[in-house]
Amino acid sequence: MPVRGRAISEWETGAMEPTLGHLIQWSRGLDRRLVIIGPDGMLRHGPMHPRANETQESFERRRLTAPLRNRRVALGLAQGELGRLLGVSRDSVLRWELLRVPPRPIALIVWAQKLDCFVAIRPIGTSEGHAPKTGHGQLRTACYPQSGVKAARAA
Repeated sequence: MPVRGRAISEWETGAMEPTLGHLIQWSRGLDRRLVIIGPDGMLRHGPMHPRANETQESFERRRLTAPLRNRRVALGLAQGELGRLLGVSRDSVLRWELLRVPPRPIALIVWAQKLDCFVAIRPIGTSEGHAPKTGHGQLRTACYPQSGVKAARAA
């Protein structure tokens, strides 16, 4: 990876936060990839192939954001509503969905959680299937008693 050797140590100890691009590169270096798991425990697919002249990082970001955008639309949430749930502006959600600006890793995790999904790490080439029951390979920061969508609609 094109980073200082010390950077990985800082990420592992929590002294610094890697960017989403760094997480994508780091995962790939370990023959893994970040994926979105839906509320049913199934892998949510984004695009399967990169576009012509698309960088690997851009393709991976598109692969992660497409299922979250599709889930938002399926739930009937506007970008502004989702932004309020996430504590960001509608414009931030718009920029993430259009791949203009990558979300910070914690924002991606919370974005997924608020849509009753989660971010996981899977071996490259893993086919569809249920998320592991043990919690291994999941990027979760906290468990909430009510999901973001359900809590917002209950309020």
